[in-house]
Amino acid sequence: MVFQTQVFATPAFGIPGEVYDSSPVVSEPYILNSTNPLLNVYGNVFTIVDRTTAPNQVTAGNTTSVNGVIFAGFLVNPKAGVSFGTSGGGPLAPTLIAPNGIVGELLTQGSLIISLTNASASVGDVVIYNNLTGAVSTIAPSTAVPAGFTFAFAYIARFVASAVSGVTLAVANVNYYQAP
Repeated sequence: MVFQTQVFATPAFGIPGEVYDSSPVVSEPYILNSTNPLLNVYGNVFTIVDRTTAPNQVTAGNTTSVNGVIFAGFLVNPKAGVSFGTSGGGPLAPTLIAPNGIVGELLTQGSLIISLTNASASVGDVVIYNNLTGAVSTIAPSTAVPAGFTFAFAYIARFVASAVSGVTLAVANVNYYQAP
């Protein structure tokens, strides 16, 4: 058996939902409460369910929000989240899907790795999210946000990894501020 001989300070690039660098980060804890728990994917966008009766609960996307859609942030830090594995792979199988009912960390400022649904993106592209799923994609800065999508208060900041197995990874810079 060969033992590991090197330990890196940062993980290999490509884990959606991981904070990318040591720049300032603003994040808050929320309870995940999506209508479909399979949408609780690290790196996706979440909104507050109901800011008057459930201000500490979030859902993927924004179709079920009540009293106005409030951006909560990108679900980050998958290594700190609770994982029960997968039904097919067992309790120790790796997954980027968090179950409902756990406390997730939602980033509103900082740089993170995201998995894009569109095949190509460029540095400077605007990040948008699907209203039904919270999945992120990009558009050119001069393009109007298409129907069914919402601006995610982020842009592609550093680089885009080439699509591998149909997944395009990128570093997004998020900067959202909501007055108290």
